[in-house]
Amino acid sequence: MIFPFACVDDGSSLCCCWANAERAAALLSLHGQLTPSVLDCGAHSLKWVGKDKSLWKSKLHHLERILKKHDRITVKNYGSMTDSAYQNLTVSTSSDDLLSCLDEDLLKIMIFNACSSTSLTVVARVMDATFVKGLEKEHLMEMETMENPMLNVWAVDVCGTDTVSEARSIVLKLLNR
Repeated sequence: MIFPFACVDDGSSLCCCWANAERAAALLSLHGQLTPSVLDCGAHSLKWVGKDKSLWKSKLHHLERILKKHDRITVKNYGSMTDSAYQNLTVSTSSDDLLSCLDEDLLKIMIFNACSSTSLTVVARVMDATFVKGLEKEHLMEMETMENPMLNVWAVDVCGTDTVSEARSIVLKLLNR
């Protein structure tokens, strides 16, 4: 499965980053758990009586559950792209069913946490425009057109970044010039 994942700001320009399911899960930190306070909603909690609590806390489980019902979900940020505290996220689905308030809140929390948690290093390569058009048709979607079209890149690798080591390495390189 391939996802048009996100618009990414590398500090110099915006690009649209496409990723497969595994890399998208890494970018969204989906292998982690939701905190009990996020899921502490009386009506929702009743559904989980007698069920495996580890699934209840799994971000991936909730996203799969929501996607099974709605097929495609689009989250757009009409707020700041650089400051996650000022995000203004709107969520829409491809189905006729409305997204529950709880599911919408869960998606927004997952996006916020992914944007404000660990620093990630994404190794990407530029995608051919013809290939991108094919993916857009395959997924029955049309990317929003902008005055300056964004570069499309494919996430080749996603891994955590040790920011202290990175900073130390940069300082040492600068000092050794």
